[in-house]
Amino acid sequence: MMKKVLMLALSSLMVLGLAACGNTNGADASSSASKKADAAAQAPAKGNGKTLVVYYSAGGHTKNVANYIAKATNGDVMELKPAGLYGSGSGLQ
Repeated sequence: MMKKVLMLALSSLMVLGLAACGNTNGADASSSASKKADAAAQAPAKGNGKTLVVYYSAGGHTKNVANYIAKATNGDVMELKPAGLYGSGSGLQ
């Protein structure tokens, strides 16, 4: 019982300590970071290389996104396919 109380107290102290070390700029920092990410995503690739969009999709939904990105970047699309079965029946987790 004493170990549980000690672990709870230490966990609470750690959470409060990490919260105190967090970003104090609030929304300004996150909005400027997202603006930089948006600008980087919209900027054309520099250089003379081609763009290759490689995707893996277990359910088939990622294919549409990969095609969208390839069209926007004038790139090629390649699908990764697993060499063997995976999931609950394969023993992998």
